[in-house]
Amino acid sequence: MPILPMFECIRHQLMDWYIKRRTTEVNTTGSLVSKIARQIQASINDRACRYRFISSNNINYEVQSSITKKVYLVDFHEETCSCCDWQSKGFPCGHSLAIILSRNEDPQAYAKSFFTLEAYRNTYKNSILHPLVGDYSLPLQYNAEAEIDISSDESGDSDEDSNTVLPPNTRRPAGRPKKRRNRSQNELENSMAIKKHRPHRCGRCNEVGHSKRTCTKPI
Repeated sequence: MPILPMFECIRHQLMDWYIKRRTTEVNTTGSLVSKIARQIQASINDRACRYRFISSNNINYEVQSSITKKVYLVDFHEETCSCCDWQSKGFPCGHSLAIILSRNEDPQAYAKSFFTLEAYRNTYKNSILHPLVGDYSLPLQYNAEAEIDISSDESGDSDEDSNTVLPPNTRRPAGRPKKRRNRSQNELENSMAIKKHRPHRCGRCNEVGHSKRTCTKPI
């Protein structure tokens, strides 16, 4: 596909995506996008009731699973848990949700800001317009300098199309072309190891330990 039609296809695809995503979260309630809100609610229903916790202070907690008996450390100041789910996903894990619910706080308030509805809507609020955004209601203006430039280009070489993209000029390198590919360092080390451990066998008597030149075995 030529480069300009390819860019136009990409632009049309982005326009379609932007329109669909602007209408996706119109009826969503709360502060987070619906996908993250559903994951938090599912974690509350399935996992939060399993855990018992002990408070060191208002920031650090020790959470113990009633099933596996494992202990997890939760830090609300850094928004981290020793299970690493809170750090990797960007919203509270099941261990921290058990503590948040006991504190009568909103779990959605502990999610990262890029999961909020405001951030989502700001992402797709701008419009993708056609590159030609001039005012076409104005009358056409005569440009003598442009006409001179066009006439000079046409008189120079009429056969060559300025919009045609030609391949780069290449020259065959000197020397005989390679027939084998460049081996990696691991392949070279493996081949050297095989040669090193391979026993030397005589070509005359087919025994190991000497060569054909020094062979004294009777034939």
